[in-house]
Amino acid sequence: MKINFKRFTIFLLCILTVYIGYMHYKATVDSINIKNDQKKYTALIKEEEEKNKELKEKEKNLNTAESYEKIARENLGLLNSDETVYINSDSN
Repeated sequence: MKINFKRFTIFLLCILTVYIGYMHYKATVDSINIKNDQKKYTALIKEEEEKNKELKEKEKNLNTAESYEKIARENLGLLNSDETVYINSDSN
């Protein structure tokens, strides 16, 4: 059983070339996927930062007397001590 060294070398080089080509293709596809993910997550981060700014602004506005009064009136139905409630009986 005689092995032709030249043919064997050419065969190995072909296999190696195909393998390197496949690995290069896979690395390129992975790189594209990573860039797409990076763009998506960058957009999500910006969106969350905007939400965070809005929430911080709301938090600043909540620590005022006007906001406490507004919450008490709208959510709890409370009145000031000098106010009177009138109920209209015709509104059935």
